[in-house]
Amino acid sequence: MQAPSFDLAAVAFTDAVGARTCGESVRRVTEGWGKQREAGREREAACAMALAQKEERPEEQRLALRDPIEEQGNVSTDGVMVLVREEGWKEVKLTTISAVHQLEARASSGSSPLRDREARAHVKLTCHSYQAGLWDADTMGEQQYAEGVRRGLDACGRLSSVNDGAVWIERITRENFPEAVQIVDWSHASERLWAVGSAVFGAATRKAVDRGMVEQAVAGQGRRAGSGIPRAKTGAAECVKYFETTPNRF
Repeated sequence: MQAPSFDLAAVAFTDAVGARTCGESVRRVTEGWGKQREAGREREAACAMALAQKEERPEEQRLALRDPIEEQGNVSTDGVMVLVREEGWKEVKLTTISAVHQLEARASSGSSPLRDREARAHVKLTCHSYQAGLWDADTMGEQQYAEGVRRGLDACGRLSSVNDGAVWIERITRENFPEAVQIVDWSHASERLWAVGSAVFGAATRKAVDRGMVEQAVAGQGRRAGSGIPRAKTGAAECVKYFETTPNRF
């Protein structure tokens, strides 16, 4: 049940089950359950992250398996700003772990790089699980690892990690799952190119991005970054730096 306030949630509860309650009661129950769940997650993360004990056997599971992924999995992490009542804007960090299924490649017309990319083998993500909270990067890393233990990522055949290229995400994922192939997702990459390119070069950059010509577009923005044009220097330089620091994740 979802509602924008405890009072509205109380009304929705009454409509759903016929029992009367008030917003204050809903608040106490919701926040009380939330505190219990948060404490449980902290205990589980601490258990997963603890150093191995002398009497501990390698095959022992520190956390109970939940929908273990056997063949191919993916772990993706991100952050989003939310407005917290009486506290202001804060970043919620979220990690999602999914099973990956390969789909058959489509027939290619060979008419453009974009069509060739669309014709490649596609994947479908299923069996999702999530962890989210108002955490710093290190705490997010602990929760990310604990969820990976629950999903059996240490035993799955292949593991990928598609993210937006943020330094903190790359770090915690590399520390937790060094075997994961990290990939910068196309949406975030093209958005960075398009935001700067559209202001400086116009539609030409958009066409290059849509065609998958990232190297050509980055080279063009690199030239403009050093051209001394005020509106281009800062944004283009940042965009070039972004791609220069993530070349092995495309």
